[in-house]
Amino acid sequence: MIQDQIQGHLTQISQLNEAIDRNHLPHALLFVGPESIGKQKVAWALAQRLLCENNIENLKPQACGLCPSCMRVTKQQSENVMLIKPDGQNIKIDQAREIIQFLSLGNFGRNRIIIIDQAHLMNPQAANAILKILEEPAEQVYFILIAPEAEAVMSTIRSRSQVIRFSALSIDELKSLKPGLSEWIYKCSRGQLAAVSSLSDEDGTSKRLQSFELLEAFWTDAEFLMKQGHPWRTAVKDREEAQSLVKSWILIMRDVLVFKMGQSDKILNIDQIEKIKTLAFLENSKINAFVSQLFKIEKEIQGYMDSILLIESLWVQHARLD
Repeated sequence: MIQDQIQGHLTQISQLNEAIDRNHLPHALLFVGPESIGKQKVAWALAQRLLCENNIENLKPQACGLCPSCMRVTKQQSENVMLIKPDGQNIKIDQAREIIQFLSLGNFGRNRIIIIDQAHLMNPQAANAILKILEEPAEQVYFILIAPEAEAVMSTIRSRSQVIRFSALSIDELKSLKPGLSEWIYKCSRGQLAAVSSLSDEDGTSKRLQSFELLEAFWTDAEFLMKQGHPWRTAVKDREEAQSLVKSWILIMRDVLVFKMGQSDKILNIDQIEKIKTLAFLENSKINAFVSQLFKIEKEIQGYMDSILLIESLWVQHARLD
């Protein structure tokens, strides 16, 4: 069964099971927390329990995992579950209409579950269409919305949903899922499975090392902006690559602060301690201001602002030698 495949999140699963046991499961749930920690897997496990043919009365705390309904949910082929995720950059109104059509079909006494992944990316038209459904919830219909943070979802949808907060996976949980990797990979992943996979492959390792080189150049190369062929321009040309670089810089600068505080045992990039030392000349106040700006840029890149212009502005504000 799907629940047996989940690492961590015992509190959240127990909360959901208790709500089912008491027949108090809300018709709209909002799962929030870091990416790639298993929120969608929990959503599928919940759908499996709600549809299990051998647990119709929900007397057991989990699905059987063996009946035809459970098997279809495991394969994500259940006719009673709809998964919605972004089509390109957004979740669009046509996808919301597909949900309305899905709910218009007879359910023959069965629950129906709509899982909306990346719910914060619903465009206004789609969000308003979903809101209308949530305002008058039908019996035996359950929405599970998934987003990185509750505040990113339209407030009126958020107010009609019960928020379930998920935390990043622990290092031990990551090791159980992805054993045998270097310690720095588990630490730098910050509890996210996708990050573990990215950091452990050859391309991810190469890009991580490049991020150290580019950050050092950012702070020490007076010609950082002037060199048209500088590697940083290529590194941030793609939006996802730019976000990855910014996230890496945030972790590196965090480690620089930790090193300066004399807490080397808490450094995440433990294999790159010498490179971290090269940035220890920066004042703490400058590091804090820089990291705050990086967090802002990360969201601006997600909002499709020009990543090259953002890095240029960042350098002018924080690193230009007057």
